[in-house]
Amino acid sequence: MSPLSRRTFLASSSAAAAAAAASLPVLTPQAFAAEDDFALIRRRWADWLTGGEVDIADPDFATKLSAVSATAADLLGKLNTSPDREYLWEELSPVTDSANFRISYGWLLGITGAWATKGSDQYNDDAIAQRILEGIDFLYAKVYNENATQTGNWWDWQIGSPNSLLGISVLLYDRLGVDRLSAVDRTIGRWVPATTLDGRSLTGANRASMCRVAVLHGAVADRAERIAHGRDAVSDLSGGGENSLFGYVESDDGFYRDGSFIQHHYIPYVGSYGVTLLEGVASLMALLSGTPWQITDPDLNVITDSVDKTFAPFLADGGLMMDTVRGRSISREADQEDRAGYNAISSILLLARGVDDATAAHCRSLVKGWFTRGRMSYTHEYANMSQVALLKEAIADPASSAAKPLDAHIQMADSDRVVHRRATWSVALSLSSKRIARCEVTNRENLRGWYIGDGMTYLYLPGDTGQFNTGFWPSVDPYRLPGTTSGLEPREQLPNGYHMGLTDWAGGVAIGRYGAAGLDQRSYDEKLTAKKSWFFLEDAVVMLGAGITSTGSAGVETTVENRNLRLDETAKLTIDGRGCPTGLGWEETYSRARWAHLEGVGGYLFLDRKGITARRLERTGTWRDLTVTGTTVPITKPYLLLSREHGVGPVGDSYAYALLPTAGSLETRIRSAVPGFTVLSNTAAVQALSAGRRLFLANFWSAGSAGLVDCQSPASVAVARERGLVTVAVSDPSRTTEKLTVRVSLPVGHVVSRDDTVAVTRRSAGAVTLCADLAGTRGHTQSITFRAV
Repeated sequence: MSPLSRRTFLASSSAAAAAAAASLPVLTPQAFAAEDDFALIRRRWADWLTGGEVDIADPDFATKLSAVSATAADLLGKLNTSPDREYLWEELSPVTDSANFRISYGWLLGITGAWATKGSDQYNDDAIAQRILEGIDFLYAKVYNENATQTGNWWDWQIGSPNSLLGISVLLYDRLGVDRLSAVDRTIGRWVPATTLDGRSLTGANRASMCRVAVLHGAVADRAERIAHGRDAVSDLSGGGENSLFGYVESDDGFYRDGSFIQHHYIPYVGSYGVTLLEGVASLMALLSGTPWQITDPDLNVITDSVDKTFAPFLADGGLMMDTVRGRSISREADQEDRAGYNAISSILLLARGVDDATAAHCRSLVKGWFTRGRMSYTHEYANMSQVALLKEAIADPASSAAKPLDAHIQMADSDRVVHRRATWSVALSLSSKRIARCEVTNRENLRGWYIGDGMTYLYLPGDTGQFNTGFWPSVDPYRLPGTTSGLEPREQLPNGYHMGLTDWAGGVAIGRYGAAGLDQRSYDEKLTAKKSWFFLEDAVVMLGAGITSTGSAGVETTVENRNLRLDETAKLTIDGRGCPTGLGWEETYSRARWAHLEGVGGYLFLDRKGITARRLERTGTWRDLTVTGTTVPITKPYLLLSREHGVGPVGDSYAYALLPTAGSLETRIRSAVPGFTVLSNTAAVQALSAGRRLFLANFWSAGSAGLVDCQSPASVAVARERGLVTVAVSDPSRTTEKLTVRVSLPVGHVVSRDDTVAVTRRSAGAVTLCADLAGTRGHTQSITFRAV
């Protein structure tokens, strides 16, 4: 039996449960017909918060239960019980600060969860229950009630605090009494009124979270209209569906058809707010399944399709959610890639409980692949009992096999993000533009995110699930992020706000499993400009830079690599066949280096032989450097830094290098002589390469020619020849070109397929001319495929 099979929160919808009855031992909601609907919803949420009935003899559950008990004991030990207290926990003083009382509710919920979990040290302890009740009484009297005046962050008042207060209310429902239930009803009714859910500005994850608050409020207060309102607001019925969570958007917050997810208007937030939205919708589906308020939106596929389109591209083996789509969350010590990934995976599995058999099996197959390939732990530090149960059930399910690793090139034009996935490695790319911010700073978080959106290039490798996950952000040199070209002038911490890119061009073109991306870079102070390109091949990523010009007074560097050597600080570095010193503090410049190899990572080809500086160094920082609420404990990590120094005030400088992930030293040496590709142009007008006769990739920053392509406007262009077909793909990353004319010097046969935007305007024996109508395509790839001749 499933550990949660006798509980109702994780039961499927009645239709899905009927279809899956033969394979999944779960009870349908009808099994609880004796319970009223309000109690059913409360029971389901209580089971999610505690894990329901699990086998505490199972070592994984026993480990998690021990952690739950220990956390609660620590919180109880520090709880201020003085009769004239002004706070519940000293570190959360003054309690009038919105973050402090929101966290106070969260800690009380942690204690309540332990009290309600069978087998915990605090289970059903009357004295502990009384302390919790006195705690919510204190917060009601002091700060959070229907007569309070809002200060600080609105989220603390309308989502964070009510979510925890309602969780406590569900778990202690039978002990609250009429007066406390009435106080909860009045408080939530004031801070999350019906008019708030009808507000058209409430979007994405925040809408999902507030809808769940409304549903739980209705269940605690026995208010059917509140549950119905929360359910309807998910689809934004009062707003005509404009902000429905089951619809695609073409601007601002929400899911885009290309897989992008945006929150806060300008931030790619798949791994933070996107996960929150997924978890919110999945939990609402489970809470309301089989009740009069069951969710039946006809466009539910937007959520189910997001598993493959939005979340899977950024989930690396081991369940890591890539930092490129986590916004300011990267600056939170307790919210790194592994935790975000675990939450995403749990939400996918929760969603699988309410969908058809085929979709559910696919979700479990994906999870099993991430888990097994990355040796992921069931009992992540921040997982709750229900998440552990979901994961254990999915991995043990004999009906699903581990999905193969994703092998694709994914260009998300609507979020300025690129992901290149191969079976044993992945590269992600963060770009920015006038549409997408370099970074966000809110609540004084992410204070040194200066260059993240300037082309930071993330390399993920098998067996190394901690590159960006174990103290990388507080310890890395924030001026030297892999893939970026940066001025080294000292900078102040960033103020709150959205720090936008300053140019139109960010993005590129995808063609099958390959692609090109480019960034027209202009620094925050407009002193540094550069044209930067990334070309994604079968086993390499080629990076070109041109037109690098600076009027700043400090030096300019392009960072080829800045690798956290946490696994082996003595990992062997070889440059042009010569082993380099392994001691920290070593530095050397190689004026004509051709290649380098870093043990456990791969190879680097220096295509222009203009020099490279290599360093082994130790870096120390704190989480407080990144966010005002971070800890001040020093974090020290060893790094291997490879950089191209452009000097002070370069004019039109360039770079050209390639990354060969997982390549060995011998292979790297051979590829330095025969790289398998040819750089055709690296200028501020055109950056282009070819991989034999099979593949051509280019960014035309202005009209020009390279290789077999003549392009009459700025554009990204790709040509691929394989399996008897010729495909030409184009895009306008700048979104400024309406009509594009491209001539390809290649004989082609009849058209096999094409986008409506692309047409043939002229043919000859050895060339074809195309016209692409790019107005309104928002930088997405448009293509045409011919039969090869």
